[in-house]
Parts: sequence; structure tokens; C-alpha cells
Amino acid sequence: MFIAVAGIVVLPLAFRKTKLGAKQWAVLSAVLLAGYIFWRAVHSPIPGLSLTDTLMILAAFCVYLLAALYIETPKARLWLLSGCFLFGFLHVVAGILQFRYENDFMFLSHLPDTSPIPQIFRNASGWRASGFYVCPNHMAGYLESLAAFAVAYCCWGRFSAIGRVILGYVVVFCLVGIALTGSRGGYLSTGFGLTVLVFMSLWFLKKLRSSRLGVTMIGAVILGGLVIGGAAFGMTRNATIGNRMNDISYDAGSIRFDMWQAAVQQWKVSPVIGTGAGTYLYYGRQFRTPNVQRDPIHAHCDYLELLAEYGIVGCVLMGLFIVTHVYVGATGAMSILRNRLRASGRSFSNELAVIAGALATVAALLAHSVVDFNFHLPANTLFFAAVFGFLACPTTDPQLITVEKTPLFIRAMCFLLPVVAGFLAFKAGTAFKGEYHTEWARVHLRNKLFVDSLASFQQSLGWGLAPVAAGVIAPAHGAESDWSYSYQREHLFQQMQAEAEKGMKFGPQNVDAPYYLAESQHFMGVYEPNPARRVAYHEGALRALQRGQALFPQDSRYSLKLARTFTTLGRFAEAEEQVAKSIEADPNAGNGYAIYGYVLWQQRKLLRAEAYYRRAVNFPTGNDLAAIGLKDVARIRALAGNPDHVERFGDPLEDYDMEPPTPEDMARGVGVEQ
Repeated sequence: MFIAVAGIVVLPLAFRKTKLGAKQWAVLSAVLLAGYIFWRAVHSPIPGLSLTDTLMILAAFCVYLLAALYIETPKARLWLLSGCFLFGFLHVVAGILQFRYENDFMFLSHLPDTSPIPQIFRNASGWRASGFYVCPNHMAGYLESLAAFAVAYCCWGRFSAIGRVILGYVVVFCLVGIALTGSRGGYLSTGFGLTVLVFMSLWFLKKLRSSRLGVTMIGAVILGGLVIGGAAFGMTRNATIGNRMNDISYDAGSIRFDMWQAAVQQWKVSPVIGTGAGTYLYYGRQFRTPNVQRDPIHAHCDYLELLAEYGIVGCVLMGLFIVTHVYVGATGAMSILRNRLRASGRSFSNELAVIAGALATVAALLAHSVVDFNFHLPANTLFFAAVFGFLACPTTDPQLITVEKTPLFIRAMCFLLPVVAGFLAFKAGTAFKGEYHTEWARVHLRNKLFVDSLASFQQSLGWGLAPVAAGVIAPAHGAESDWSYSYQREHLFQQMQAEAEKGMKFGPQNVDAPYYLAESQHFMGVYEPNPARRVAYHEGALRALQRGQALFPQDSRYSLKLARTFTTLGRFAEAEEQVAKSIEADPNAGNGYAIYGYVLWQQRKLLRAEAYYRRAVNFPTGNDLAAIGLKDVARIRALAGNPDHVERFGDPLEDYDMEPPTPEDMARGVGVEQ
């Protein structure tokens, strides 16, 4: 919303008569790319999934135009980058705390429960620092860009000795932060970006002071060797970082290769225009290999995910965008060297430093995008949009701008910006309430799992009974009540339901709000002692899940939860239909086979249930539900093999359907012998 406001308030400046330095071919390539991404996102199959890309491309385009048309002077760009340096410093401070204590520290995790902003926790990353990000790799992507700009300012900016010392500390802080992230892609891309900057600097020096080139090259080699050697020595002195560095090599067992393979398979579905924004979420499941058991939300390669979701057209336009901006930036830098610095006998220029840093940042970004998805992260995407905006306008010096008059196309962009910003404000405003309440519903579900863990810890100390685990298909009212049951019934589930209902009301296309509403109903049913009310809660969960599945039919998550709910209500045929649908959408996820086995076990179909359980435990990560199910099967078989038990109570196998796996089961890879 702040970006939208900034794009609107600059409208009066669109009438200014000054010459603008933005190059129309660079801006045109940005318009083509942004226009196509927006069109493909709007016409994607699942509106709830494409909303992120829609808002992100609108915001990135606004930032790009602001940087190219309005933040164009070296002083304005230095102020902007100084703010980014300060923010990067705070990232590193948080990262040092995360690395030192390995406690997943986050500033926003300490907000009070009554805060209007949901508490934000990062994923369990151990010692790997992530700053304000939830993923260490994304912090590395941001810091490597700041390091490139800081080094460029040190080398080519017009600063006093004190200013260069401060910039040197900025570089050190950025490199320390990158080291603490443990991001191998970050290590390589940082090295690549700085190497490109070194070669650019040597080329600049050749054009300005060719007589000093030899001495400078020797000094650069010595200094670079000291920096690289010192950094390597310091990193290897720490065992955890040293081990991480030793893993920077080709790893045939890496799941990234499996995720890339899934992206290629997805691209084949629609090669020209791709399958649409956000669709890797479910195509990644459909085409995943057994090695990938965690949900493959992104392909961990910006290029392949772009190809899969936006097709050849998207890749061609992205390639045109990058090549055009690199060319404009490089020619702009050479123009500053020839016509400004060499002509005046000067060697330093903040304008040149910005362009050199931007080119080095693009080099680092292109390298990092091979193994990560910085272009799909809003914070980094907006920063890189500003960087490309810098390249689109390499100079504002009237003597260096080749055109006599600002092109009409560039003038038109000054008026297009407020229009795009206004549309962004409208889209963001209409989506905000739904997304806000849905996020709170997710937070309450997360808190439910936290309460479960805390109660289990208390049980280990002998303070109370363990709560029922999340997702167990059985009522919990038989257990003696304790504080966690009361707290969850009276607070968490009620709050989760209220927030999810608001999320559905204000965000009718939101694919997550029905899921959280269904979970609130499910758990209220699980914890409800009254049988009639318990059934009513589960029927409420069923209605919410069916609504969510209508919004997102390809989501195997909804199919599995529907199977759970149908099983709880004793509607086994419908449960089997849903779990079969889940396996069809996600054939290499062990959880689906385990739940299918559980549904069959509830119907006392022993051989088929056992076959599905065995299929589930054959996946690399195993499956707890399937392991427990196989123990139940083994227990029944043991009783059937005990003559005394059979003589006293009869053969327990007579109570079970011993029908073997069906041809449909066999087609899913489920058989008796596994």
C-alpha cells in the first residue's frame, strides 16, 4: 500500500519539463514483461494462488518506474541505498543472535498476543541466520546485493576517507551476514557478483588511468587474496560453517534436482504460455519424485519456475528485459567514463558507483536464481526492481543524455505510474482484510500445535495428560480434561473459527480460509463430549472443506482432510473417493497412502489396509500413521496365530475382510508383496 501511495503522490511531478534520462527501450522491455506477467496471472486457473504474483508484479513495476523516473539523481539513490544498508545491518544483528544461540530468534515473535500484527516466527533453521526473513537463503540474496553496492561505492564513489571506512564496515557486515546464513548459493553468487565488479573496475581503470593498471591489478590480486583467504580462514574456523562450505559441490542426491525435474514436467503441460501463476504448488506435487516429501512450494530455480508457470513467452520477455538493462547500464557507465570523468580528469563518481553496483548485483542475482527463488520473494523482488530502475536511467547529466527531447513514451510512463499505483491500491485494499483474517486463523492453528507441544512436555514431567495429536481421527472426550483442552475449546478454536469466517467473507477467492475454518470445526468436534454436537461440528468441517475444494480442486490437502472427515462420519465410500483423488494429484506422497490404509482399516479390510500401509512406509521419510497401522495389523495376526486365544475368543481374522488389493490398488503401486 505504501508503494501505491508513493506512485500516486508523484503525479504532479509528471508535468515537469526537465529532460529524463530513462532509456525508452529498457522501459519498454519492462512494460512488456510486467504486462505479460500481469495478464498471465489474472488468467491463471486458481485466482487465490495467482493473487501474490498479481500484486507483486504491480508493486515491482511501480518501484521500477519510481527508480527510473524519479529516484534518478546520485544523491537520491545514495539516500535510498543508505536506508537499505541500515536495514541490512539490522538483519545481520538478528542473524548474529540466531547463529549464537540457535534459538530461531525473530523480533516480531515477541509481539504481545493482543497486537494487531500477527507474531512472526521463522522456520526451524538451527544455527543458520535469516535475519527478518524466514529463510536464510533470502537473507543471503539481499546482503550479497548490498555488498556489491558498498564495494562499488568504496572503489568509485566520491567519499572522504571516513566515508570509505564506514563503507568498508558495511561490506564486512554484509559478508559476515552471508557467512552466517550457511547459504551455499549465497556464497557462490556473492563471489560471482564481486568478481564481475572487480573486472568492471579494472576495465574502468584502463579507460581512466591505463598507466596505473598494472600496479592496480597487482594490488587487487593481493587484496582480493587477503580478503578471500581471510574470509575462508574465518569461516573454516567454525565447524558448522566449515562443513557447510565443504558441501559446495555437485550433489546428485540433492532434492533440488528432483524439484527441477518436476518443473520441466510442468512446462511440458503448456510450453508456450505456461500453466499459470502459483501452479507449481500443485504441479510440483503431481510430478514430485519419492525423494521429495516436503511440500514443493517453489522449484528452487527462478528460471525453471518462470518457464513452468509463464512458458517460453515469459522466459523470452525476461531475457529481453535483463539483456536490455545490462546493455543500457554498461553503455551508460562507459558514457560517464568517456564524457565526464576522463574529460574532466576525475576518477570518482557516485553515478558510476551506482551503475557498477547495480551491474554486479544483477550478476549475483542471475547466479543465485539458478538455485533459489529470490524473484518470488516480495521483499527481494521490490529491491531488485529498484536496481533495474537504476540501470534504466544510468545518468541524469543533460550533457550525457543523447536525445534532445525526452521521448513521448517516457513522458507517458510518468502518467502510467499513478494509474498502475491506483489499481495496485484497489487490488491490495480489497484483498487486505481477507488475507489479514486468514493469517490470524493460521496463527491460531499454529498456537494450537504449540499448546499441544507444551502439554506433551508437561506430561513428560508428570504434570498432566498428553493432548490428542493434531489430525487424529477420533474423539478426545474420553480422556480426562486438563488445562490444554479447556484453553483450546474456549479460546483457540473459537478465535480460529471467527477469523477464518471473516477471511472467507472478505476474501471469497482465498484458498486457505476454508481450510482453517474446517480445522476449527474438526478440533471442536474432536474435543466435544456430546455425540450430536460432535457430528454437527464435523459436518460443519465437511461444508468448509467442500467449499475450499471448489476453489482449489487440485489441492491434495483438501482431499485428505475430506477423507478424514468422511471417515469420522462413517461415510467410507466417499472417504475412499477423496483419498484416491489425493493420490492421483500427489502420487509420490507417503501420507496419502497411509490415510488410505487407515480408511480401509476402519472398514476392517485388513489385506488392503496392510498393503497401503506398506506402500507408505516405503517412502524415504517413512510415515508414523502407517507404522502404527502395521503394528495394529501385526497384533491381529499374532492373536490369530495364538492357539489359546483362538480357542477362547475365536479367530480375530474372521472379523476382517481378507480381500486382496484390487486392480486399482495395483495400478497405484500397492500390492501384497512390497
